[in-house]
Amino acid sequence: EEISLPSNLYLTPHLGEMSRLTDVPAKELKRDLWFYAGVLAEKTGAVCLCKDAVSVIAFPDGGRILHERGCNGMATAGSGDVLAGILGAFAAALPDSPERAAAGAALLHGLAGEKAREEKGNAAMTSRDLIAGIAKAMKEAEQQEN
Repeated sequence: EEISLPSNLYLTPHLGEMSRLTDVPAKELKRDLWFYAGVLAEKTGAVCLCKDAVSVIAFPDGGRILHERGCNGMATAGSGDVLAGILGAFAAALPDSPERAAAGAALLHGLAGEKAREEKGNAAMTSRDLIAGIAKAMKEAEQQEN
């Protein structure tokens, strides 16, 4: 079935959401997220940042990026909303480069999760901790630049 969506669209599904979008069981998606992320991007015409322990960013043209930053503490309510906010900011700043926007957002989100883990640990991490981790990750990147 064809899905009609606006251009310049980004999707950020976790495996459960992706399963509902593709009618493929989450266990199967997990076995080959690289493949299925590409299928979803092609089917929707959207940049798809498919989230799991190792995430895949897939583009409608067939390109893909493997993303391994972050931690399992990020599997918490609101974490995807934080990613969506970061991605919205990157997409607005880089309207002609969806690849850079998606990769940059995923990287900052993952680094923020790692900073939050340092502060709170995996089990106690919340999405608010991720937000605090954004500032810490950005400050660290700034210091490395100088």
